This record gives sequence, structure tokens and C-alpha cells, in this order.
Amino acid sequence: MDNPPSQGQPTLRERLFAVWFPLAMCGAGVLLTAVTLIVFGDHVALRALLAGVMPLAWVGAVTAVAGWRRESLPAHTLRWLWLIVVIGAITNIAIPLATRGASLSTFVPVIDVPGIDFREGLYKPGLAFSNELSIWPPFTLVVGWLFARLGATLGYAAHLVLLLVAAAASVMMSSDLVSRVVPSARGEERHILRGRVLALTGFWFAVSYGLIFELERGNANLYALAFSLLCVVLVLKYPESAWFPAIALAIAVNLKVYPAVLAVLLLWRYRWRALLPLIATNLVLLLVTGPKNAILFLEGLRAFGAKPFLWAGNHSAAGFAFTLSDTFGISSPWIESLLLLVPILLWAATAAVIMRSGWSEPKAVILSAACFPLMNVIPSVGHDYKLILTLLPLSVLGAFFLSAPEAHDWRRNAIFACLGLGLVMIGRSTLLIAPTALASKYPLIVLLQVLLLCALYVFRKADREEAE
Repeated sequence: MDNPPSQGQPTLRERLFAVWFPLAMCGAGVLLTAVTLIVFGDHVALRALLAGVMPLAWVGAVTAVAGWRRESLPAHTLRWLWLIVVIGAITNIAIPLATRGASLSTFVPVIDVPGIDFREGLYKPGLAFSNELSIWPPFTLVVGWLFARLGATLGYAAHLVLLLVAAAASVMMSSDLVSRVVPSARGEERHILRGRVLALTGFWFAVSYGLIFELERGNANLYALAFSLLCVVLVLKYPESAWFPAIALAIAVNLKVYPAVLAVLLLWRYRWRALLPLIATNLVLLLVTGPKNAILFLEGLRAFGAKPFLWAGNHSAAGFAFTLSDTFGISSPWIESLLLLVPILLWAATAAVIMRSGWSEPKAVILSAACFPLMNVIPSVGHDYKLILTLLPLSVLGAFFLSAPEAHDWRRNAIFACLGLGLVMIGRSTLLIAPTALASKYPLIVLLQVLLLCALYVFRKADREEAE
């Protein structure tokens, strides 16, 4: 006869209810893996499908065990997150290297000339000091001109060093920002939370496909990410002046256009006082190399946006529409429109929930995190090196769990399982999953948006209940 549970100890039924979602995820992963092994004989498709469905099984299993044990202390939660991230790194990098050959081409669609984006987007336009050769903002001509003084090889080396500096700065700023998400965290508690997030996200970022791809291509998304995060930091540090964050945001926007969505943060914080700094700083940088280059940039951007390069590794809404068409023969203008509308509505809903009850530092960070997925999927060009932009939203979701004081219920376990899946699959190379329809990262970016919205409801509701 079983001993009755002690007071406060969950019953078997309560435990099962708490972990039904990760158990269902694990079961789906096992079932899909079995079906894949039985049905597909082509080893290329088999390997790609297994890379896409097997994480469902083991991430679900890890999350189910964590929820079953009901370990809610931050140190315990951190251990489970580390387990997911480390196993993800092994399956994303170590196993492919051992089975497919120790080559960068295992992870990245390598081009003959390393740093092609640096050469075509920064170096050559900077050398000519003209936007005739570039669709990047005119301010990048100034950056490219500085690299051109060093020559192509040395300039690329310097660029790589600066990209790594920007990556390290981004991880540190992101960790500092997410430590502000927890209103109750002060002093030593905030320092501990910052350190935990820094170590975990730093490791994940260092081994992620997006960062490896960014460095191989030599793109400038890391610069834009760093200045975008700096903008958020400055909004919190200088609540009285919009000029400092506006300058940081203008630099980000004039390196890559997509950080412009963060203007909503400045408009929320400073209201009408943000208009002049936003307009003036962006206008100055747009015209910094003369009106001719500004016009060439706008014309080139419009032409490039109308005919982007579409493939499985372009995870924009347009790219995912192409993937659906290429895989299933589903082709209709309304599909791409719907794929654009879904992330916009999710972002708008999240912003409305955050902003309706007034300004606070935690809400500002969460709103900023909600903006980054939009930067990935709305522009028609969202090649996978832009996956580095998921750093802040993933960090915010991790901070929710690392700061949760009470035991997980089924909703938290569900969010935890989806977060673990996101950490693994966003960090996994598209080449490991292609040529299947699972290759596009668009669904994962939208999943991040859903998780942020759900986490707002679940964790903020728990905070209110605890306060009462």
C-alpha cells in the first residue's frame, strides 16, 4: 500500500497534470522519430527530418523530469536550462562534426571568398564611397571607408575582432537588462541573476548557428544589435533626455534599417520629446555622405526588397512563404500577407499588454525584447545570421524562470518546454534540417513572440497573486 503524501507534497495526479505538455511533446517526438525512420529511405531527407523532430523527444523529457521533481529554486532551474543548452550544443555541433566531417560547411553555406558580406557591403562601397555598389545605409560608407584604409585582408581581420567585441558587449548588455525584468530583484539578487543569465546566454550565443554564420559572412548585424541594446540601456539610464538613446538608435538604424521598430520604446518613454532627437539624428546620418548616396540607398533598398534572395535560410515571412511554395506547392499572395500579419499582431498585442498600465523598467525591457523577433521576420530579407537578434527575447524568457519563486504549474512547464525547444532549434544550423519544410526558422521566431505574450500573463499573474 502506498504511503499517503505528506502535507504540501503533490499527489501523483497533480504531478502528471503539471507535466502533461512536456510529456506530450516527448511522445510526439518519439512517434515522429519512429515514423521518420520507417517511412523515409533517402538518407539525406531522413537525417534532416530526424534533426527536426528528435529534439521534441529529449527536450520534452528533460522538461517533464524537471517539472515532475518540482524544483523551483533558481539554482535548480538553472541546472535544467544548462542541461538543455549543453545537450543542444552536442547535438547541434559535436555530433554533426563527428558524422559529417570537421568543416565549417557542415553548419554554414560557405562561399569561396570568406567575409563576402564585408567585402561587398562595407569594403568595396567604402572604397568607392558610393551607394551605387551597396544597398546598406549611407552611414556604412563611412565605416567601410575606415576599413578600406587597412586593405581588404587586414580590414576583414579588424572587422572580425570588432564583431566579437560587439557580440561580447551584446551578451553583457542583454544580461544586465534582463536582471531588471524582476521588480523584486535588488542589489545582490540582481547581481546573481545577471551572472546566471550572462553565463548561460554567453555559452549559447558562442555556439549558436547565427553567430557562426554572421562571422563567416562578415555581416554587420552584430553592430546593429549592440547599438540597439545600448539604446535600451540608455533609455533606462537617462530618463530625462531622449538624445543619448536616440543617437544610439540612429547608429543602429543607419547600419541596418530594421532596429527602427525600437522607436516605439523612445516614444513611450519620452512622448513628443522623442520626435526631434529621432528625426534629427537619423536625418544627419542618412545624409552624412551627401543626398546622392541617400537617394541611391533608398532606390536600391526598394528594388532589393521587391526581389529578395529566397531560400530555406531566409526566415522572413517572404522566405517562409517561398519555403511553403517550394515544398508543398502552396502559392498565393494572401499567404505571405497572412505570414506578415501574424507577427505584427502578436507584437501589437504584447505591446498593448505591456504599455496599458504605465511605464516601468521591467516593462521597457520586455517591450524591447518583443521588438527583436519582428526585426527578423518583417523585412523580406532575414537570412539566418539575423538569428543573433533572438538573444534578448530568449534571455528575458530565461530570466522569468530563474526568478520564479514557486513551483511550476502546467503552464510554466509548457512555456519552459517551448523555450528549451527554441534554444536548441534556433541554435541549430538550417543545413542540418534542409531540404525539409522544417528548415525555416520563421515558425520558431513566431513561437518566441507567443512565449513572450504567454509568459507575461503567467508570470505577472503569479506576481500579483503573491503580492495579494
